[in-house]
Amino acid sequence: MTRSYMQFLTKMIKGAALALAQFHKHGGHHDIKYDNFIVSRNQHPNADIIDVKLIDFNLSNLHG
Repeated sequence: MTRSYMQFLTKMIKGAALALAQFHKHGGHHDIKYDNFIVSRNQHPNADIIDVKLIDFNLSNLHG
């Protein structure tokens, strides 16, 4: 793997982790898999993360 590809993957994983952490403030998703993440079209070219969204909340539950 090239260095630029590794940097891309790192940014993508950071984005996925951030999306999951944001949702887990409010509940549990219970169906974490590759297919339940989407990449936002609006990306800043110099950002340290790639904006990733978590989807498919059919098995999720909310706190409170």
